[in-house]
Amino acid sequence: MLTMRKGLLTSSIKNRFYVSEGKNVIDVSVPNLFEDIFTTILQPDYIYIYFCCLVWTIHSYGLFALIIFVSSVGGGVWDVLNKRRNAEHIRDMSRYVVDVNVLRDGKWKVMTSEDLLPGDVIELPGGGWKAPCDLVIIKGSAVVDESSLTGETVPIVKIQPGEHPSHRYDPDRDKKHTIYGGTIVVGAVGTRKMIQSPRKTTFPTPFKAPPTPGAYTLGKTPKVQTPKALLLVARTGWKTAKGSLIRSVLSVKQHEYTYEKEAKVFLFILIGVGALLFLFTIYLFGGFKPGGFKPKLLLYGFETIAILVPPMLPTLFHVGLAISASRLQELYEVFTTDSSRIPQSGKIDVMCFDKTGTLTKTDLDMMGVVLPTEEGFSDIQKVSFIKTEPLFTGLVTCHQLGELHPDLMGSRNDLKRTKQEETFMKKLKDFSPMKPYPKASPPQVQRYSGPVLDIKIFESTGWVYHDGDGEELFSEVLGKNGDKYEIMKRFDFDPSVQRMSVIIRNPKEDIPMVFCKGSPEAIKACCDPSSIPEKYSQEVKKHSRNGCYVLSLAYQPNPQFETPILETERLDVETNLVFLGFILLRNELKPDTENAIAELKKGRVRMSIITGDNIYTAVYIARQCGIISQDKKCFIGDMENGQLVFRDYFKSSRVLHLSHINPKEVPHTTITRSLPFATPLVVKRSGKSIKMPRSRFSVAITAPAYEYLYSGGHHDFLVNDVKVFARMKPLQKEAVIKLIADKGHVVGMCGDGANDCAALSAAHSGIALSSAEASVVSPFTAKRLSIQSVVDLIRESRACLANSFAIFKYTILYGITQTSQAVFCYWYGADLSELLYIIIDFIFFFPCAFFVTKCASSDYLLANPPTASIFGPRTQASLLGIVCIMLLSLFVSHLLLLNQSWYEPTNSPTTKYEVPEVTTTFLTGGFTYPAAAIACSFGGRWRRSVSENVGLMLASVTGIIILNAFLWLLPYWDPFGIYEKVKLVYLPTDFRAILFLVGLVMAIAILLWEFFIVHKIGDLMGEKYGFGRLPMDDEISSPAPTPSTIGVADDSSEDEELF
Repeated sequence: MLTMRKGLLTSSIKNRFYVSEGKNVIDVSVPNLFEDIFTTILQPDYIYIYFCCLVWTIHSYGLFALIIFVSSVGGGVWDVLNKRRNAEHIRDMSRYVVDVNVLRDGKWKVMTSEDLLPGDVIELPGGGWKAPCDLVIIKGSAVVDESSLTGETVPIVKIQPGEHPSHRYDPDRDKKHTIYGGTIVVGAVGTRKMIQSPRKTTFPTPFKAPPTPGAYTLGKTPKVQTPKALLLVARTGWKTAKGSLIRSVLSVKQHEYTYEKEAKVFLFILIGVGALLFLFTIYLFGGFKPGGFKPKLLLYGFETIAILVPPMLPTLFHVGLAISASRLQELYEVFTTDSSRIPQSGKIDVMCFDKTGTLTKTDLDMMGVVLPTEEGFSDIQKVSFIKTEPLFTGLVTCHQLGELHPDLMGSRNDLKRTKQEETFMKKLKDFSPMKPYPKASPPQVQRYSGPVLDIKIFESTGWVYHDGDGEELFSEVLGKNGDKYEIMKRFDFDPSVQRMSVIIRNPKEDIPMVFCKGSPEAIKACCDPSSIPEKYSQEVKKHSRNGCYVLSLAYQPNPQFETPILETERLDVETNLVFLGFILLRNELKPDTENAIAELKKGRVRMSIITGDNIYTAVYIARQCGIISQDKKCFIGDMENGQLVFRDYFKSSRVLHLSHINPKEVPHTTITRSLPFATPLVVKRSGKSIKMPRSRFSVAITAPAYEYLYSGGHHDFLVNDVKVFARMKPLQKEAVIKLIADKGHVVGMCGDGANDCAALSAAHSGIALSSAEASVVSPFTAKRLSIQSVVDLIRESRACLANSFAIFKYTILYGITQTSQAVFCYWYGADLSELLYIIIDFIFFFPCAFFVTKCASSDYLLANPPTASIFGPRTQASLLGIVCIMLLSLFVSHLLLLNQSWYEPTNSPTTKYEVPEVTTTFLTGGFTYPAAAIACSFGGRWRRSVSENVGLMLASVTGIIILNAFLWLLPYWDPFGIYEKVKLVYLPTDFRAILFLVGLVMAIAILLWEFFIVHKIGDLMGEKYGFGRLPMDDEISSPAPTPSTIGVADDSSEDEELF
């Protein structure tokens, strides 16, 4: 790999395989707009709508046909435009082009990144640069923010590989040398030698002012031409890590939901019934008699089908979705690009979360330091209270910082003449690059570049850092009281040794000191054993399990240098150190995370964390927020020497001691429940073992453990039992989501970064917390950056799902009721007039239908979600019960009509309108529409009480008032001749009273049936037999007969209570 430092030759590009690579760009194609529109509006359901509109137009019902046609086609075009806009966002997010300095034919030239090929060598410009492809560092080093790709909160140091000419690049093995496309370079440095500052510096013996150059990094102490790091292009375009991520997003299959599949089947059944009614209608009009068939009879037959299967159903669905989307946006600041996902989100039973920036704050919080004491260790102490001189000096000097916005700092002389920190804070306060938003804080200006850990630690001290001026000054840190330390030399963090160090001096005393900071294990190895407390490792584990990032700090109080300081190697200074203490940082929970998780539990939603972060931190967060109960033990599964081992989170000597059953001889369900598939650990003779129900502990696993379990076919265990997936890559996150979905769950995913894009896209419902990349592929974006938005979304989605089923039932009941009225009239050779159809549609049906979709969501997320099955017992009981009540009422009213002394049967070869049969059918059936609208809106667990839906109540009361006007007012006072215009006949008062009573009893019966039989008894049956009940963790994963065994490999003689 290092042999390719000379870059490519133009001749090799023409003659070798590089030409097959194509452009270094990820181009996502967007389909042609008009093709998309025509493809959509020519689908079978739209063709059915056109057919119905044609039938109504021929039958002089053109206004209604026009409304349905425009709204249906308009809704289709709107969907196409939304999908196209999302595709364009993904295209814009994927495509990235920047100018780079490339070594071609032995010469440096500026080229566009589109023309990069594997084997090209480019310069790394510096901090803030976004990588256009996958690159390997071949000279120098860089600090890279990979949070957009991996979710890791701490920037990663990338270094050049060792001098091995035969070393072949491997993307998996050489991660520490690779800068992935789309990641951000925080800081970079080339390999360089620096000239010693000309400023006079004196050192007591044995130190000398070094006359020769040293290897100083990043602090601009000497004036010298700074070489840049060199990068080798490894993979371009779609072959990069970012390209794989985008490809996975684009290749996600669309989920088909239960109610979508069942709706198609149900509508086909209705069309089949409509076909029978088509033939029955022709029969009623004598079409099968010799010479009786007329072309007009086909129109009546087709109209029967069009009424029974209402083509406005998709339009009403779109209205309901638009109302829910508007409510989400206005009330909860949750925006959606695909409103069809809203009712789907109402069925979420498994919710997965990223950790950093989702459950926790994005930034790390400085917790404090822990000092060694005679008894062991102190409690956590705030940095502001630290008085110990060596420790505090290490906190202010041992870091890898660079200075940002130097214009805010003022010159050093300015700071010396004034009170340094006060001047700086005043200038920082006055700085405002843009006007503040009305409802937001002014933008904060970051003072320093470098690793987040170092920035947080240094800012907690209240000191100010300055780079060298490039001519004569060392980098230095300044305190509020005029204190100052100069950083003479810095050895940057090296991942191979897990530490960094600095050589500093106090100008007043002119005595150098060495400070070293790094992982606890690395610092321990460099320290004098006598300075290491006895319970050093236990203290590290204790704080790690409390979610802290733990760093150790040590120093050399009186270093002895055999060479000039600037020529000193790190191995000469990082030895024989004295341990000073631990530095603790932590990702804290967002303020409302715990309450949101508690609400989701009340709504019977199971939850998991899928994160790229460390497993101990992830488990700590899971326990803190309630995803893992505090009263449960947690076992962490990881690979140890090729074996899967589950160790207790708090005491690693406790292991999940599993059955010795051969997995191949045990049914799969037993394997996944009692965990016999993992290799049992040998327990020491002095160890203890107890049996424990599966419901008493939780499981977390690392990415290697996940791969082991997945490849072993233990999918049920991964879905039902694992609560935390840690160190997961973006495509592994996506795989977990797909696995959960494949097991029949409706799964949601909430994340905030580009590393979550694939998982957000794969989930049934992805909720992005306002990241530019994540919001492009996610159907939902929450601007509040809080998982409370997940609660609001599920609560609103359950209401939307209940409303969707309500409008589905109501529309089907409308179709069946109107078809029944028409067929009853056809029996007598009559029909409802056009104006009566208009009254039914625009006065009785549409106002109620509109307000059915506006039922507001409940204030709390409680109970199980509403049904999503059209053929479920609750839905079918509701439909069949109301239809039977309606048909019985029509039969009763017509039987009573036939028994009236004044009644004369209607038998006419032509269609009649002004006959008593039509009037009886209209007045009786009219009571069904408002009653059914109210009945379909029952269901207070997911929606507010129907009595709070003022619009629906007004629309229903209006319908009843108009019916009563036809019954009691217009027969006596009709100045505008409405009865004549709608073609009704005047019926005797006593018979109208009978029809009123029949209609009223029918309406009351419908309401009682829905309220008591469908809902109350349905709820009782559901509680007793578990219908529609979402199982929670204990109900899924605790097998009755087989408890797991916990083995304790511990030599402790204490007889402690384990559980």
